[in-house]
Amino acid sequence: MTVLAINGGTPVRNKPFPSWPQWGNAEKKALGTTLDSGYWGGYPPPSPQACEFEQEFAAYHDSNHAVVLGSGTDALMVALRVAGIGYGDEVIVPALTFIASASCVLLVGATPVFADVDPTTYCIKTTGPGSIEDVTTNRTRGILPVHLGSRMANMSWIEDFAAKKDLVVVEDCAHMHGGAWNGKGVGSHGTFGAFSFQSSKLLTAGEGGLVTTNDAELAEKVRYFINSGRLGPQDTRQHQSLGWSMRMTEFQAALLRSQFRRMINAQAPIREHNKDLLHTRLSDLDGIELLKIDKRETRRSGYAYIFKYLESMHAGVSLHQFIQALCAEGIPCSGSVYEPVYRCELFPLDDTGAPLYQKHLSGEVDYRDIHCPEAERAAGSENVWIFHEVFLGAEQDTLDIADAIEKVVTHLDELRS
Repeated sequence: MTVLAINGGTPVRNKPFPSWPQWGNAEKKALGTTLDSGYWGGYPPPSPQACEFEQEFAAYHDSNHAVVLGSGTDALMVALRVAGIGYGDEVIVPALTFIASASCVLLVGATPVFADVDPTTYCIKTTGPGSIEDVTTNRTRGILPVHLGSRMANMSWIEDFAAKKDLVVVEDCAHMHGGAWNGKGVGSHGTFGAFSFQSSKLLTAGEGGLVTTNDAELAEKVRYFINSGRLGPQDTRQHQSLGWSMRMTEFQAALLRSQFRRMINAQAPIREHNKDLLHTRLSDLDGIELLKIDKRETRRSGYAYIFKYLESMHAGVSLHQFIQALCAEGIPCSGSVYEPVYRCELFPLDDTGAPLYQKHLSGEVDYRDIHCPEAERAAGSENVWIFHEVFLGAEQDTLDIADAIEKVVTHLDELRS
């Protein structure tokens, strides 16, 4: 008898999960007020809504300063540039992440060096073969840890190591709005934190980004780098540096203020409760392995719940087949959201293995020789992603997810045949 929906059985769920983004009267009012004000752009800085949002966001994340700008990629690039990272410098990046975590290093002229990921969290590996400690050289100037999915990088170890080696730390927090490590908000543990407000993120205005820092001088440098090299019309030193035009509009800032309150007060408690519920339900399921929750994750958050499907324990049924079967049960999920960055087709190489558009690296690096086994295993045959908006509904929605996973795992023989 056929049980699985992919083979014609009845799916666990037919109704949709919560959609994204979510909005209401508060967002309408904020946008209308901004429209009526006539103050639409980000110049001259600081624009009123952006200034208020920066203060609210920085305070919640235990940072002294925050600066809004055009995108999360802008945030990473500007943070590295302001921190003095450039030609001849190496920045250590996790192999399993979105390409922007590495391309931002290339965009400031530096060299990304890939570290493998910890198999218990999928965040950057700190010690052992292929780790931060292992790939550090006398050219290393920075570390760019990424909080991935719903797990946080080990910022306690990274902070200590960076202090000993005098390294810049830029936290990539694009997946971790509102999170805290060891009692301090993410983005406050290094030289800079970088956040994204792209349309799929936990906090969104369609596009946008933000950097956090505890250093007033660095915050001021960020402001003139994103404002064509100047601070504003009152600044007597009109152009202090080469800079970009990366300002955020008042419409985005007004929307983010409303969305931020919604995230903290309404969405985060429901989302994290439902993630915990799923975590408990999956904890004893054969052939499924859960990522470790570190007790130092004192305010949990996350862009996606990730778990492992162990192909080795389900011989003959690939991760791809498992994902297809789970989707057929009405559960939106994905596998292999990120591939190891050094394998990405957007990381083109010349005949020496160096990035095509970085001529100074030709013959100096060969990314064809990079091998990060944990990142490759995770992307190729292990990780299953369920995104944050799915957890914004009722408990029954999460129970449906757990039921569907159990159903597919229990009836894998149908997929083998």
